[in-house]
Amino acid sequence: MSVARTLGFVLKHAGYDGDRSARVRELVAQCRLSGLEDRLPGRLSGGENRRLGLARAIACHPDLLLLDEPLGPLDAELREELLSLLASLHAEESWTTIHVTHDPGEARRIATRTLHMTSGRLEPEGQETR
Repeated sequence: MSVARTLGFVLKHAGYDGDRSARVRELVAQCRLSGLEDRLPGRLSGGENRRLGLARAIACHPDLLLLDEPLGPLDAELREELLSLLASLHAEESWTTIHVTHDPGEARRIATRTLHMTSGRLEPEGQETR
């Protein structure tokens, strides 16, 4: 399925009550996928696929968003772009985000609270970052 059809499919099967076409357009713009609506996922770059994955994840305004190394393999410019998007979404939406990363700077940039894991154990106190 194309980018737009993939997002429409997610919205339909999640029982999204609003205007699905409008929400697809909003997600495409928000995740910087404009011009790629008709492209198949196999014809997207790695960064475009990451943005499509993020669009699918946020499509129905989740209460909880779990991200596991969402920016890991991306080049510096795209990492910065998606980090800015995640930071703005975190500020605008009322959902809780669990963002797993090995990059402490990335965590500090978007988190209101961080937890550090050492040897498979969480440290008892989270660090307030804002």
